[in-house]
Amino acid sequence: MSVRVKIGNQEHDLAQADKHWITSQIRDQQSDNGSVCVQIIIEKGDVSLRLRSAGCPSTGGGGGRQANPNELQILDLWQQHGGKEGHLGGGEVVAFLNQLQRIL
Repeated sequence: MSVRVKIGNQEHDLAQADKHWITSQIRDQQSDNGSVCVQIIIEKGDVSLRLRSAGCPSTGGGGGRQANPNELQILDLWQQHGGKEGHLGGGEVVAFLNQLQRIL
């Protein structure tokens, strides 16, 4: 059971993904190719989600099941912080992760 943060090809457990690493990785991706792929992988309790920013390549449809109330709350939070937008920044990711920890 874990929460992992993947930015581009770099992946860390949430405990190691501090705000400096997050902002640095996003800045590097933006300067390399302009788009940023951020993924948050959550496997904890009754939550099983893989959140992707708009800059990530499409991998097909969803998981084929209805999201439970906890997952819906996290999906809403992801959207509030711009997770579906093309201009997701480090501050938004850090704020999302801080709030996510309170939910979990």
